[in-house]
Amino acid sequence: MHRIRFVKEALFDVEDVVIWYEKQRIGLSYDFELCLEAGLDEISRNPNAFQKKYKSIQIRFISRFPYGIHYRFEKMKLSL
Repeated sequence: MHRIRFVKEALFDVEDVVIWYEKQRIGLSYDFELCLEAGLDEISRNPNAFQKKYKSIQIRFISRFPYGIHYRFEKMKLSL
C-alpha cells in the first residue's frame, strides 16, 4: 500500500463537502465519508489503475457522489 498525503486545500474542500451533506440530510455526510475512504483505499492499493486526467494527474471517481479524487502518483507517495 502506498502512503497518501493531502494538500491542505483538499482537506478544506472535504470539510466543506462534509458539512454541506450533513445539512442536506443527517447521516449523508457519513455515507460520503465511507465512499471517500473506499476510493482512497483503492488508490493506495493500486494508484496506476485509474484514468489520467492531465499529464501527471489521475482521477478516481467517488461512488454515489458527483466528485472525483484527483491525485498525482509520485515514486513513494501519493499527493491529493
